[in-house]
Amino acid sequence: MSVSFGSTSPALSDRGEFPLFYRTAAPDSSHNLARIAFIREFGWDTVTAFSQNEEVYSLAANELVTQLEAANITCAASLTFARTDFKEQLRQLKVQSAWNRAEYMCALLMLSVV
Repeated sequence: MSVSFGSTSPALSDRGEFPLFYRTAAPDSSHNLARIAFIREFGWDTVTAFSQNEEVYSLAANELVTQLEAANITCAASLTFARTDFKEQLRQLKVQSAWNRAEYMCALLMLSVV
């Protein structure tokens, strides 16, 4: 048995692969229902997921996209960025005209802290 006091990777939630792994910190994907509630509270029907390109963050973002679809919320784009370089992803948002809409901006800021 292994107990982690800080690991938040959603990958470690797979009981088939990690049957004896336990943790005291919730996985990052555990916040997805709250994110969906936040999106619904503002009446948004389309968002863009924007996350860091490390596994722990991309897994949570991928799970969020799946949960958004189940909640009938459109994910217009799912962009990942390197911790030190995100200019290209911001340019992509601008090109897609998503950057200029307030609902995208708020959702973008919320999802970037994943």
